[in-house]
Amino acid sequence: MIARIVTAVAALLLIGVAAPAPASPLRPVARETVAFQVAVRQTGGFGGVDRTVTVSRWTPHLDAPRVLDLAGGREFQALAPSYSSPDLCCDRFNYEVTVAHLDGTSQTVTVFAEAPAPAVLREVISETLRIGTPAARRGALR
Repeated sequence: MIARIVTAVAALLLIGVAAPAPASPLRPVARETVAFQVAVRQTGGFGGVDRTVTVSRWTPHLDAPRVLDLAGGREFQALAPSYSSPDLCCDRFNYEVTVAHLDGTSQTVTVFAEAPAPAVLREVISETLRIGTPAARRGALR
């Protein structure tokens, strides 16, 4: 009799019936994707700056793959769509970061320069501005 009970419990454990199901998360877990381009648009400041700089798979810099890895990573994917500052006074820079992924999806995050924001966002912005290629201006003569 005891042997049958032990055998039945063992069988249930093997097929997973007796094990509790994992709790479902409240929000989807961010997945890692492959980023092929990061564009940072910097606007504002005293002089009314409006420039866009990009890093892509074709950017000829040794740090370009690291920037793309950061932008395609789970930590970046989990960012909120925007980070603002309670002090929206004059002459502040605003950054709009758009990441394009190989699977056809994209993500855009905006942040004010003085707003509290995760380190991964600050690093993607600073590294893109440091090594990126200026984008062609809209309406510029060629």
